[in-house]
Amino acid sequence: LWIGYSYRFGAKTFFILMFSAIVNEFLKNIFMQPRPYILDPNVGIIHVLSNYGLPSGAAETAVILPLLLIEHFKKKKWPIILGINYFFWISLSRIYLGVHFLTDIIAGWFIGLSLFLVYLYLFPHIEKMLKKYKPANVFWIAVFSLFMLSLVPLLNVHFFGFLAAFLGIFLSNKFGMFLKNTKTLKEFFKRAIFAILGVFIITLIISLIFKSW
Repeated sequence: LWIGYSYRFGAKTFFILMFSAIVNEFLKNIFMQPRPYILDPNVGIIHVLSNYGLPSGAAETAVILPLLLIEHFKKKKWPIILGINYFFWISLSRIYLGVHFLTDIIAGWFIGLSLFLVYLYLFPHIEKMLKKYKPANVFWIAVFSLFMLSLVPLLNVHFFGFLAAFLGIFLSNKFGMFLKNTKTLKEFFKRAIFAILGVFIITLIISLIFKSW
């Protein structure tokens, strides 16, 4: 979305999903609700990294992403069809795979809807506020805010991810390096594939560097 389609829409989507991950991890560590396969290994088709299941992060995303697409591509039918299918099958799969209880899924839906409302009503005000300040001032405000966030033990894992994103946005705005919105589906796929391959290559290089250390 960010590279392939729209710089602005992609960046906003990134931040709401990162915020969703933070909220999800924070609540998981508060409730400490074990997953079904931990209580009964026979029901677990797959095992995941986190031992806690409430709320379901997949269910959060299954609400947020379809609503983002439906809201952004107004008056188009494909986001509704795609969104309903994504919402239904992702939610069902978490129970089928034995990684979540129904209560985990319902909690994830509620949080996902709440975060979408934050995106819909709060993000525009944040954008207006940020436009009043110089890019450098916005960057340092963001760094300070993220540093304060990193002091919270349950949230510090996201500090560098957010910092890197803010740095990228700051530099791209300062030097006008962001791409214009795509106009054709062919252009979208070319740019999206390039972005995905870029992520894999960068990840591979970083992993090889750390492996050599």
